[in-house]
Amino acid sequence: TMKYATYTAVAAILMTLIALNANPAQAHIKDAIVFTQTLDGSSGCSGVIIDKRGFLITAKHCGGQARINVMLSNGRLVKADLVYVGPNDEDVLGYMLPTGTYPFAPVAALPPKQGEVVQSWGYPASNEHDYVRKLMYGKGTIIGGAIYANSRMNLVYLVTYGGWSGSGLFNMKGEVIGSLSAGNNTISLFISLRSIKVAYRVMDAYYKADQEFPYFPPLVPTSYESESAIIEENQLI
Repeated sequence: TMKYATYTAVAAILMTLIALNANPAQAHIKDAIVFTQTLDGSSGCSGVIIDKRGFLITAKHCGGQARINVMLSNGRLVKADLVYVGPNDEDVLGYMLPTGTYPFAPVAALPPKQGEVVQSWGYPASNEHDYVRKLMYGKGTIIGGAIYANSRMNLVYLVTYGGWSGSGLFNMKGEVIGSLSAGNNTISLFISLRSIKVAYRVMDAYYKADQEFPYFPPLVPTSYESESAIIEENQLI
């Protein structure tokens, strides 16, 4: 009986470890999150790498400089070049990191569902020193859709802070489903998965064809009335 109990306890521990290792989302998300900063150090945001080739996205209100500093998760500092600017007042910016292979979080195939549990990491600014940044985690649920700064957004019950902007929203599989635009002590707004997919396609084309940047895509919404109709139907994007 004692031997059986021991085997049972060991088996339970092993099953727990297997379960933890079977979901690598936490590890690869954190490695994909970066801290972005203007070359003069005047302002900083967060960002997420969405492809191993070094495709980095952040939010448009973070500045849109042609070149920025990027601190990777391992502490390495590199420069990234702007290759994509989303068409809306608030949208996704796409940057290309130096040639190499990077940890990344893949872009999801499907948008989140209302009520779905989601998560985010970011580098919010310190109250004391803006240059002291620590990775912070948040978890919440999808509320619905909204239009903000002429852009489709997803509303999320998730607390975020200044400096977190530009980082990703992730499903529990660790896939990217949004990019932080704004938030308060209750709700955050994330740029839609659709906008991220457009950015990814342009960055992929840029990488393959070595085009000059920035490239302004023609995919501009023609009617915000139709977008409002989508939101009223609780369809998330």
